[in-house]
Amino acid sequence: MRIMLSCSQCMRDGDKSYDQTQWLEEMVDDGFYKVVCPAGHNNTVVLQVDKFEVLFELALNAIVDGYYRDAVASFTASLERFYEFYVNVGCDIQGVSAPVFEAAWDSVSRQSERQLGAFVFTYVLLHGKPPALMSNRDVEFRNEVTHKGRIPTKERAIEYLLRSAPQLVEPKTQRAFAASLGARSKSLRPSRKRSERKQAWRRPA
Repeated sequence: MRIMLSCSQCMRDGDKSYDQTQWLEEMVDDGFYKVVCPAGHNNTVVLQVDKFEVLFELALNAIVDGYYRDAVASFTASLERFYEFYVNVGCDIQGVSAPVFEAAWDSVSRQSERQLGAFVFTYVLLHGKPPALMSNRDVEFRNEVTHKGRIPTKERAIEYLLRSAPQLVEPKTQRAFAASLGARSKSLRPSRKRSERKQAWRRPA
């Protein structure tokens, strides 16, 4: 996947149209880009989105482009990285320092089931009730796609995305997207900014 970057120096100079200040770069894992624009300016660009958001976008692009197996895989990875993000924010709310969180997460980072367990109990701690989770049917579907090479249909891939991500996608967006299977929807993004999510996840007084 490639990402559109912009040159801040070209934009400040003002002698080019906005389109002329942009170019495509291959996406990198850490979100840090040290690049040279077509005009020769050095740039350091930081992608200010979380990993689960990038993977979610990859899943959507895969659906639009017709790669439904890739969409399932990218979305599954997005959901796992969302669990990590959620637990991180939950620990921060409870006053747990970053080094302590990182040491604790390292002990579960290689096993998906442990990460899911950490998410479930963090959610219970913050909300006083268990979260909505993936159904057994969708777990079986995910495993067949991931481990047995099953090739899903477009409708089943979208169904998996919508049914398995109530934490990531607002209900009204789920309905809009389900009504137009496979249509590109710019509104289908994680539901809140980080600061807003952090406030929303606090247990009501």
